[in-house]
Amino acid sequence: MPDRLRVYISFAEEDRQQVRELESKLRGAGFETWFDEKDLTAGSDWKEEIKQELPRCDVFLSCISTRSLRRAGFYDEEVGMALKIREERPGFLVPVRLDECDLPPAYLYLRLTWVDVFDQSGVDRLIRSLQKLAAGKQPVPKATRIDDAPRLRILHLSDLHFTRDDDHLQLLSILDEDLGQRNIDYLVVSGDLSDRCNEAGYESAREFLCQLQARRSVPQARTILVPGNHDVERDLASYELRDRIETRDDAVKALAGDLDTVLYLVRKTGTYGGRFRRFASVYKSVTGTDYDLSEPGAQFCVAAFAEDRIQFLGLNSAWQIDQFRPKRSAIHSKALDEGLLRMRQNPGFLGIAVWHHAITGNDKIASDEFLGRLTRAGVRLCLHGDVHELRPDVVNPYSTSRIHVVGCGSFGARAEERPESTPRMYNLIEVNRDHTHARVSTRQQSKAGAEFEAYATWSVPGQPDVRSGVYEFALDPSADRAALPAGQGSA
Repeated sequence: MPDRLRVYISFAEEDRQQVRELESKLRGAGFETWFDEKDLTAGSDWKEEIKQELPRCDVFLSCISTRSLRRAGFYDEEVGMALKIREERPGFLVPVRLDECDLPPAYLYLRLTWVDVFDQSGVDRLIRSLQKLAAGKQPVPKATRIDDAPRLRILHLSDLHFTRDDDHLQLLSILDEDLGQRNIDYLVVSGDLSDRCNEAGYESAREFLCQLQARRSVPQARTILVPGNHDVERDLASYELRDRIETRDDAVKALAGDLDTVLYLVRKTGTYGGRFRRFASVYKSVTGTDYDLSEPGAQFCVAAFAEDRIQFLGLNSAWQIDQFRPKRSAIHSKALDEGLLRMRQNPGFLGIAVWHHAITGNDKIASDEFLGRLTRAGVRLCLHGDVHELRPDVVNPYSTSRIHVVGCGSFGARAEERPESTPRMYNLIEVNRDHTHARVSTRQQSKAGAEFEAYATWSVPGQPDVRSGVYEFALDPSADRAALPAGQGSA
């Protein structure tokens, strides 16, 4: 006689009463259930206990409803863990519908058979299915901790704002110590290398980034670098003075006298791109490739990595900015077109887009229609800087193709250039290798020269009075995966 089938029941808090009744019926049918309100140990680290318990169970019942599909949190992380275990134990995850809801795209992609438990006949069908599994039950293999599974690590820095007087090498050493033994797979820097395009600041940024690459063994090809508004050189040589302009001219008024005296500064098409020449010099040193200064439509990069099935799209959101129009952030349409065309050559890759400016708040990019096109291209994560504070957001939060936006605080800006009481910060982003979940660890340096520590600002599920420096979220499948035939059926 085999041991009793051990069933883990996963659900969203909104469905607790309905799931409580289901759990009671399963227990009455002879199954050994794991249900949080009866099995969590008092005073324990509930999250850690769940991570330890999941691999010991035979079946993971994923209870879903129209309510649960609208929420995010540890419920999503549980599903990610179960999907990871399912890679070695194919029958491990069983979707259970509590009402007439759609299946999550990840379940459709895997063509998982579900069970409806709207009434007693559905519950009976579930019990019969579990009895079949119990009859052929094999010993549960010894599993490693979920957290031991390797993840892709992305070090995200932004707004270095280095000047001649910064001790950038001390800051590098403190960062290196904080990272410890953790490997870094990709380095992302989302703009503002120097403060106000200061030439000495660029030399500091060059030395800092090159030494960081060497210390953490990050190849140039795995470094994504984009410019910010402080990477625009304030250079009048890019303009010419005229007393009249045409509609197509990009001009600002330089002098307005009487009704007949108006002078304009008109940008020169051939030299305007030179505003990024100092940035381009550092870009060459850090990435090993040239930064195209010929025209803004060429200022993008696509870096794809088949071994990790991940690709980055780097864009210049500061291409229109100059000393007269410092707020003209935008994404160039041609750069976006060409970048998306290249990304589509890698179907099924997780897309991560990088630019400098925020897409929320007062200084956001005004025209954000491009986000929909990024979504269709499989982009699920966008990284930016500029606002000098941590800013997470979700675009289309209730869609099956959400974009998670992670704004990084300033890594090097002086206190007077940051929001009040906001420290220097950086993000360490970890992505599951199956691309189902991501985790962001935010680190802060409260005073210059001090060590980095957790920026504990995020609430912990189930513990409203506890704050954490880490937040996690589920990543939706890329567009081409979600479009695959469902092959679905009801058990």
